[in-house]
Amino acid sequence: MTGHLANTVKRFLCFGLFTMLTSGAKAVDLPPCGPNVHPLDCYVNSSKIAVMFGELEARLAVSRYRQGQHTHAEMLSAIKNNVTSYRENIEPRFQAAARHLAGNKDALNVLKDYHAYWIGTLEGLMQEPSESEGAFKRRVAERQSALDDKRNRLLLEK
Repeated sequence: MTGHLANTVKRFLCFGLFTMLTSGAKAVDLPPCGPNVHPLDCYVNSSKIAVMFGELEARLAVSRYRQGQHTHAEMLSAIKNNVTSYRENIEPRFQAAARHLAGNKDALNVLKDYHAYWIGTLEGLMQEPSESEGAFKRRVAERQSALDDKRNRLLLEK
């Protein structure tokens, strides 16, 4: 990420974190990608942001449960709602990237593989209250590392 996109992402992360912490564990809308941003860059950068915020939101929801501010059902509902929101938010970006790669069957398969793994990573952000913070961080870090590998492979298809 360079230039305008990098600055947009930095501003979004600061604003999004502030919004998330002050409004409760709600999914933050992803920033729009400008007209000069490649569809594949838009998709992969947005998907990375969604996982980062999804992890923070899941940890916040679990923390609120542990502090007695949420019931177990409320915690699970908050995390599931965030996952659903990010999936809906990313879908048009995924479709734009797929249209861009439509002429290259191998690249399209790499994109679909990445997207399926990304969905699994998001859904894996469901932290159980009995899971230690360290175990949760390790599990998510392993998925994110594998996702980064898939992202790098995907970006070679540009």
